[in-house]
Amino acid sequence: MSHGSNYNNFPLRVDEWTLADHLAPLEVRTALVGKTHMKPDLAGMARLGIDPVSAVGLQLKHTGFEPFEHDDGLHPTPSFDPDMAYNRYLRAHGYIADNPWHDFANSAADTDGLVLSG
Repeated sequence: MSHGSNYNNFPLRVDEWTLADHLAPLEVRTALVGKTHMKPDLAGMARLGIDPVSAVGLQLKHTGFEPFEHDDGLHPTPSFDPDMAYNRYLRAHGYIADNPWHDFANSAADTDGLVLSG
């Protein structure tokens, strides 16, 4: 059995059920903390007329889970949230940068010292 997302940052089909979808009828609250490595199926949502910022759209964007701290680690500058909780945490611990996730926690330097995203 496969959900069709073959690699990281590959869209999870809009019609695919997740663990959160299976638990919802049991009134189990599911929250997302950390990484899913999933990308929302924005094309499928558009085809079905689902607004990505609607209640249903937000649930689909977060793979069926209530987003608490959704951080997939795909935050190279400039496509990052500078106020992401983990960035605030890193700054509070001395990692001072506009995007400390990229510059310190999820990166490496090449032989020329250029920061490469992890």
